[in-house]
Amino acid sequence: MQKYELLKSDGLVDLLEEVNSTHGIFDVNGDNFRWRHVALFEALQSIIISNERTEIHERICDSFDRMSEMSVGDVQHAKHYSMAGKWNEACDKYMESGIVASHSFNFVDAVACYEEAKKCLVQSARPSLK
Repeated sequence: MQKYELLKSDGLVDLLEEVNSTHGIFDVNGDNFRWRHVALFEALQSIIISNERTEIHERICDSFDRMSEMSVGDVQHAKHYSMAGKWNEACDKYMESGIVASHSFNFVDAVACYEEAKKCLVQSARPSLK
């Protein structure tokens, strides 16, 4: 099942399409929704309370979890897990992203991913590294 179909079955894509048709805040390219401007994201982020943001990211992560063909090393997936407070999953995704980046000789991004993974470990309940 494609990523877009899973998000559509959750109603999230319908909601994004409705908001975009009303307000035009996203650039849509196939099944990718990108903020038209970072200021729009920052304004919306300041309005939505923390619990709602976490719930939105949990819904996105639940869709990722049901996907059979999730792209390995996608740092955006790691960010969603982190924002949902799913620290162990976020750590794993950041590590995968770091490995993918290092295999393409993008060592700056690899280090950034490993640093984010370390932050997730501190937040997680993994007792071996606390």
